[in-house]
Amino acid sequence: MTFFTASNAGLLVLILIILLIVAGVVVLRSRTRVRTTLGIDVGNAQIKIAELSLGASPALLRYVVVPTPADAVENGLVKNGDSLVAAIAGALKAGGFRTRRCTAVLTGQNLLLRHIDLPAIPAGELRNAIKWQFEQFFQIRLAEMLTDYQVISAGPGQPSTVLLVAMQREPIVSLVEHLRRAGLGVDGVDIESLAIQRAIGLIALAEKNNSTEAVVDFGAGTTNISIYHQGLLQASRILNIGGNDFTSTIVSRLNLGWDEAEALKLRYGLDTASEIAPAVIHVRDRLFNEIYKTLDFYFAEHRGQKMAKLTIVGGGSSMEGMAVQLDHYLGENQAMLLESFLVEAFNPLDFVIHKLSLDEAKLIGPALAVAIGLALDEVTTR
Repeated sequence: MTFFTASNAGLLVLILIILLIVAGVVVLRSRTRVRTTLGIDVGNAQIKIAELSLGASPALLRYVVVPTPADAVENGLVKNGDSLVAAIAGALKAGGFRTRRCTAVLTGQNLLLRHIDLPAIPAGELRNAIKWQFEQFFQIRLAEMLTDYQVISAGPGQPSTVLLVAMQREPIVSLVEHLRRAGLGVDGVDIESLAIQRAIGLIALAEKNNSTEAVVDFGAGTTNISIYHQGLLQASRILNIGGNDFTSTIVSRLNLGWDEAEALKLRYGLDTASEIAPAVIHVRDRLFNEIYKTLDFYFAEHRGQKMAKLTIVGGGSSMEGMAVQLDHYLGENQAMLLESFLVEAFNPLDFVIHKLSLDEAKLIGPALAVAIGLALDEVTTR
């Protein structure tokens, strides 16, 4: 799903496209030459940029991860545009990026999704019926939102399932403006859940096993939970808990500086026998409980489904013990899980050509998942 941008008499027009969600397939664009693409993941705590070449196999050309200025972004909103522009421009210069056209995402944006069933309606009446559905289900001022829909029809004269999607307009317009001020051309602003989906090839996997799967993106400032059924996005939730919460708790409980606390977090992770365990276990339990409640709520409404797999990505996913302990935590509720259920950490650099050392790829790869998904530009990695 991409918010494509265009300029018309100085006004910015954004249209929400949902083809990737409802089609359940990935469009492979024909190519006569290798293209170079740029993905920019603007988060509350970090800005991650990845430049890929899209030939026969995607290849990572260069990347950079820099801190987001403390006053620049908060809860998916740009608060200080000047600081953000300076940080992005500096990151582009530091990384030596050659491409200046990008697809971006503003982490922390809440997405409104609704699947509805409609009786057979003449095509000429369908748009008005769907507009009414938006107003009924979302209770929003449509002028303040980016909205779109896609009809999944069984055939002429048959009932249809319609996917309704809405997102706040102003944060997206603001992000595009600041990216352009930083010297970038913006081809689109994507949705985090779909960028991750492209990065992990979830659509292809779901087509094989007809399953329900989830992805948890552990960022520094927030954690994003996405749920997919048969490759179609069903639900998305943003948690205001991230890797920085672990670090700040270590700082306060052990009376350490930030850099020292961050180093200990990277060294020990969730090791229950470590010196930081009393600090990190408290945050871990709060995070795991929110993940569990999100999944439990979904499966309570979809009792015919069970979860086959949960994939973890993002910088926090590489914390020691994260996958194993989350698997154990969720495994206590077998009602929503298949017997073969597992939690798996994903590193996109395992499926993208690169020249990084094994240690560097292991450290940085999970954090680049969204940026790489953006740069993949609707091309699966497997």
